[in-house]
Amino acid sequence: MPNFAQKRYSMDGSTAALRNESLAESIRLPALNTAIILEKVAAEVLILDVSAGKIVFANSYLCKKLGFSQSELNETAVTNISPDLSSSLESASLPAEVNVALRRKDGSYLACNFRLVTETHDDTHYATCLGINTHDDREYTDQIKRYAEFNQALLDSSEAGILSLTPVRDDNQQIVDYRFVAANEANAQLTGRSPDQLLGKTLLEEFPGNKDEGLYDIYHQVATTGRPADFEVHYNKDNVEDWFRIKAVQTGVDGVTINFSQITSTKRYELALKKLHQLSLDTTLDIGAVARGVLEIGQKVFSCSFGLYTEVSGGAYHILETTDNLPLKAGAVLPLEKTVCASVIEEKSPLASHNLKESHPEQAQAGFGAYIGAPLLVNGRPVGTLCFLGQTTKNQPFSESDTDIISMMADMLTARINLIESQDNLRRSRDELQILFNNMPARIWYKDDKNTILHANKAAAASMGVDDPNDLENADTYQLFPEMAAKYHEDDLAVISSKQALRNIVESYTPLHGEKGWVSTDKIPLEMPSGDNRLLVVASDITTLKQREEQLEKLNRNLQEFAFVAAHDLQAPLRQAAMFSQLLRDEIEEASISEGALETLDSLQQSVLNMRSMVKNLYHLFSLDTQQIQLLPVDINVVIERAKASLEKTLQETQTDIFFDDLPTVLGAEDLLAQLFQNLFANAIKYAGSESPKIHISHRQNPVKLVHEIRIQDNGMGIPPEFHEKVFEPFKRLHHKEEVEGAGIGLALCRRIANLHKGTMRIDPKYQDGCCFVLEVPYY
Repeated sequence: MPNFAQKRYSMDGSTAALRNESLAESIRLPALNTAIILEKVAAEVLILDVSAGKIVFANSYLCKKLGFSQSELNETAVTNISPDLSSSLESASLPAEVNVALRRKDGSYLACNFRLVTETHDDTHYATCLGINTHDDREYTDQIKRYAEFNQALLDSSEAGILSLTPVRDDNQQIVDYRFVAANEANAQLTGRSPDQLLGKTLLEEFPGNKDEGLYDIYHQVATTGRPADFEVHYNKDNVEDWFRIKAVQTGVDGVTINFSQITSTKRYELALKKLHQLSLDTTLDIGAVARGVLEIGQKVFSCSFGLYTEVSGGAYHILETTDNLPLKAGAVLPLEKTVCASVIEEKSPLASHNLKESHPEQAQAGFGAYIGAPLLVNGRPVGTLCFLGQTTKNQPFSESDTDIISMMADMLTARINLIESQDNLRRSRDELQILFNNMPARIWYKDDKNTILHANKAAAASMGVDDPNDLENADTYQLFPEMAAKYHEDDLAVISSKQALRNIVESYTPLHGEKGWVSTDKIPLEMPSGDNRLLVVASDITTLKQREEQLEKLNRNLQEFAFVAAHDLQAPLRQAAMFSQLLRDEIEEASISEGALETLDSLQQSVLNMRSMVKNLYHLFSLDTQQIQLLPVDINVVIERAKASLEKTLQETQTDIFFDDLPTVLGAEDLLAQLFQNLFANAIKYAGSESPKIHISHRQNPVKLVHEIRIQDNGMGIPPEFHEKVFEPFKRLHHKEEVEGAGIGLALCRRIANLHKGTMRIDPKYQDGCCFVLEVPYY
């Protein structure tokens, strides 16, 4: 049965003559060599190229019955006249007899009983078909008709247009056009041509624009290669103007079937959305320009005559922008209640009416027939409308897509209003911040990770000899600070890498232009949402402070030198005074003198000895300030043993017990550390009270501060919290010398030694069983 249908059918009423069986046998001769003979036979004869599935020869007797010329049939696909015959060639055991239906040119069918024989010639497989019983079988034709009508009904049920075409060839058997052999009713709506107007005509006769638009070439490629095509096209020729989605597939060997649907509305929305998107991206446009662009797009999308962008306030309807052809112009003011937009404002939702005369008769008196509009909402409050008006009513109601589009347009305008308002607020805030920024005394730079200055305040610009901070934007630090730029960049990258601020960087400041000096700088990393690395640099000018610090350091050095010299030089006269007072005492003891005079002499001698001890300790203290020490690995366990050995006699007399854990190795000077522990042990013995002194040295690591924490605990009288700092000052004593001997300088020496080791010395305020000194020294 054929796989296509025609709208109309005709029967010629003839009956085929019976064919001579002997004639069928005679065509076993080579097919191509007997073509001339077969042309004269009063029977239907076809010679087929089985491999190619095409007609090699059709005699004039058959062509006349089918209504085709020989040139129209020869070299065409077998399926153009009979899919049944093609399938029979594939399935029958030849020679054989088959019943097939041959399609006439007018669309009717001829029932034919063929005798098939085959032959191979020059590697080509041929089949010769001889009609032995051909007639117009009414029952068969009715069946074909019913089948065709069924197929046609299926085609007409589709909203998409469907066209089936077969090739038209010239005398050289070249395809020059395609003929319509099937069409459905949707064509009448989509192309303005009914199936009756199309069937039997050719593509280029009815739609010559296909050639100019390149569609003919696409269909031809599909028909000849078998590769389907699927594309969209805007067709504006042959009294057709629409967007179409077209799918083309091969039919038979070289025919083509086209399925097409109108997508003008979808395409119009798609193009409108694209234009709206492009419009929204242009942040340089003011609200008026955006509104004009939206009105132009909406006028085309909704097929309306006019468009308005309005502001609503105090019951008044202010027209801000309109399309060019609207009689009302921008600046006009109307009472809100006399507009259709009043309902939009009241309901805070879109409104669409294709017939204002029915929905809003009062507003329709103004001469408008259709309306679609949406409110502009800012923080939920309607501030205006976007609407489009038609001069006449529309045939069809506005679609849901139309409502979505105008809501999107209104949202876009609202977003631009909010954006402009936000930009104004941002601009004001930025201006205020810039005023504050420029009036800060600190020098502030905003930089990227390439050492480029993105922004700077007025103080920073002035420090580099620049009047306008804007002149520093995108400036290269390597050009502004040729001597220090590499150091600055190294610090920048370290801060960005660690994501930790670097503070109180004290360094010299040497710009290419501007005054040299000293600054204290904080560098703060900023990770932006975009992923870019930024740096905030805040620098304070400490040149004056640095100069005073240098002056103070110089004064302190002079004072230390004086004190050191004084302490050193005072020891000689004090030694002499002590010696002479001892000689005087020896002489006086031999003479007779009062007891009171001896006591006075004892007091004098003790004072000289005390003075000598103080000067000696003071000398040791000042000598530490001028001493250059070399820090080497020192085992604290060894240091403790040295300190114990130097106090061995005292430890035995006082029955002092010293025990310690496994202590670390640190970078230090062994002699000074031994002196530190010796002083701490002596101090613990002095203030042991009535109990035998017990001293415990322990150790723990502090990974936060990266230091060794060495704790020296005793069981003595302890030190009140208010004196925890004073005891480290020279000559500060908590007891009179009558109670406890000493010059009050031992703990000051301990702290000074700790500082020389880049460490600290303090008293643990939480320890209650005596006193606990804490020595902290860095890891090495």
